[in-house]
Amino acid sequence: MNAAIQMKRTFRTVIATQCAGAVSLLLLQNGFLLAYALRLGVPPHGILLLFSAVPLVGTLLTLPLAYAADRFGKKRIGSAGAAAALAGFLLLPLAGYFPESVAGLLWAGILVFAAGTAANTASWFALLSPIIPEEIRGRFFGRLRVSWQTIGLVFSLIIAGLLKWKEAVSLYQAVLLVAGLLLAVRLILYRGIPELEPERASKGSFFALLYGVVKIPGYMSFCCYLFLLALFTGASVTLFGLLEKSVLGFTDSQIVIMGNLLAV
Repeated sequence: MNAAIQMKRTFRTVIATQCAGAVSLLLLQNGFLLAYALRLGVPPHGILLLFSAVPLVGTLLTLPLAYAADRFGKKRIGSAGAAAALAGFLLLPLAGYFPESVAGLLWAGILVFAAGTAANTASWFALLSPIIPEEIRGRFFGRLRVSWQTIGLVFSLIIAGLLKWKEAVSLYQAVLLVAGLLLAVRLILYRGIPELEPERASKGSFFALLYGVVKIPGYMSFCCYLFLLALFTGASVTLFGLLEKSVLGFTDSQIVIMGNLLAV
C-alpha cells in the first residue's frame, strides 16, 4: 500500500512539473511573445529569426545532452537545464526596461531558455521510463498531455482577456514574470522526482551510439518525415501572427485567441 501511495504521489509530481513548465513554452506558440516583441519594436524579420532559434538550438543540443544525461545523471542535467531555462526566460521581461538593448536581451533570453529546455527535455523521458510501469504508460502520458494542454489553454484565455482590457508593455512583463515564477516552481517539483536509474559508464562514443541508432530499420525514414513536416510548417504560427497583426489589423488579444484556437 505504501508503495502504491508513493507511486501516485510521484505521478502527481510529474504532472504538476509538466503543467508548471508548459506555460512558458505556450507563450512562445500562442502569439503572446510575438505581440510583445512587436510592441518593443522588433521588426518582423527579426521575430522570425528569433523564434527559429528555439528549434535550432534544440536540434543541435538535444542528442549531446541526452548522452551527457546518461553518463552524468539525468536529474543533474535536467535540473541544470530547468535552472537555465528559468534564467533565460526572466531576461525577456527585462527587455521592456532597456529599449536600447531590446534585441540583445531577447536573443540572450531565448537562446539560454532554448538551451535549458533542450537539456531538460533530453533527460525527461529517460527519467520517467523506469518510474512509469509499461502497462499504464500510454494512459499516463495521455493524462499528462491533456493536463498541461488544459492548463496552458486556460492560462492563455486569461491572457487574452487581460490584453483586451489593456495592451501595455507592463502587462506583458507581468505575465512573463508569472510564467517565470512557474518555471521556478517546476524546478522545485522536478527535484522531487526520484531518479531510479543512476548514471552509468558509456558503452561507446557518442558518434558510435548515434550510428547504431541511425541504422535502426525505418528510423531515418521517420526522421525525414518529421524534418519535412517541420520544414514546411514550423514557421506557420509566427507567419500567421505577423499577418494578423501587420496586414489584418488584429489586436493583441485576438492574436492570442487565434493561437489558442490553433492549439485546440
